[in-house]
Amino acid sequence: MVLFVSAAFEKKFGCPVSHAGECPTQTGRMNAWSCHFVRIGRKSVVVAMHDASLFTLVLPTAGMRGFDGFLVRLVERVGEKWIRRGLPFDPNDQTVMVLRRSDRSRIGSMNDMVQMMRFYHELARDEGSEVDFAEMERRSNETPYKSIGYNSPSRLLAELGERG
Repeated sequence: MVLFVSAAFEKKFGCPVSHAGECPTQTGRMNAWSCHFVRIGRKSVVVAMHDASLFTLVLPTAGMRGFDGFLVRLVERVGEKWIRRGLPFDPNDQTVMVLRRSDRSRIGSMNDMVQMMRFYHELARDEGSEVDFAEMERRSNETPYKSIGYNSPSRLLAELGERG
């Protein structure tokens, strides 16, 4: 598993970055994720976006203990989502490499998604309800993105799974 992390993520989790002096190209691999630490209202979350499909996971950081705690939660969630979709993933056999984000298109897509999450948070706040991260995740995965041909991440992930 390759994690491309933002500076905010790196600072929050103090994670070890492989090849710190280099900036390898993000190529949209099936085992690569872009990760960003962000605050939505008063809650902190990690947004993890699958590089090949832009499928997004929203991981609240409450109770998360450092980078190792994040990795455990990420692998659990990826395993849960991938197995449900019939995609190959072995949560017990993961080697992780951490690199800095480099693909401006993926960074832009993630920034758009974070803005959408902030909008949904404002709507929930105006209605007097709590932010629902599961609903934000669902909506972000149904949103079409220009960078993937106006396809939605959920649909594209299903297509990638069918291709094997």
